[in-house]
Amino acid sequence: MVTSNQEQLYKEIIEYYQYADNLIKVVENSKSKYVGEQFKIVEDLVKTLENCTEQLANQYIDFIKNGSSQKNATLIRNALNLIVAKIEETRNKMYMLYDINLTDI
Repeated sequence: MVTSNQEQLYKEIIEYYQYADNLIKVVENSKSKYVGEQFKIVEDLVKTLENCTEQLANQYIDFIKNGSSQKNATLIRNALNLIVAKIEETRNKMYMLYDINLTDI
């Protein structure tokens, strides 16, 4: 039986899909002259979010069914690290697209 805390955590994992959808909506509604370039940058992040979210959800379900394992923990950690790295990479690409000096921020 799944507890309410477990269900809540699963919902939080699935929110990465919503994050990906929101990124696409922002770019689609952009009036920037760089909209094409923005979409290419964001598309890479969206693919990573979708793949990592699927991995996280599957590992979490496995964790609930079978308990913790080193393999399970490693796969979860790797997926989360990949999300963080890809978000940072996307942020930097957007700064470069708009020629924003990172030291000015």
